[in-house]
Amino acid sequence: MRRLLACLFLFTAAASASARDKAPRLDVGTLAATGEARRCLLSREIRSWRTVGQRWLMVEVGKGWYRNELPGGCRGLGQNRILERRNTVGVTCKGDQFGIFDPLTRLDYGLCGIGEWVPVTVPKGSRF
Repeated sequence: MRRLLACLFLFTAAASASARDKAPRLDVGTLAATGEARRCLLSREIRSWRTVGQRWLMVEVGKGWYRNELPGGCRGLGQNRILERRNTVGVTCKGDQFGIFDPLTRLDYGLCGIGEWVPVTVPKGSRF
């Protein structure tokens, strides 16, 4: 019985991951703002960071999302690269900078700046 439940759990998890992977990518630039843009977010409230192309950051804060359009874009962003925040005061604000480097090759891709944080609603099951 335990084996059957374990198999059922694994099958369900794989099926939901597969469905999520097949969902079309969301253009985060088209998401409507759900409130006023903010200059800063408390770093401790940010649950996860996602880069979207070379132009956007998406952060999950509590049960919501904030979109950040990077001023001038950020050519160094890419898969499997690490973002290194450069501030230490507990907030992430417009004008702050972050560095980008590749952990495998140890190449440094320079600094990028952060724009305003705009609250948005991300449809359930979306991927970006």
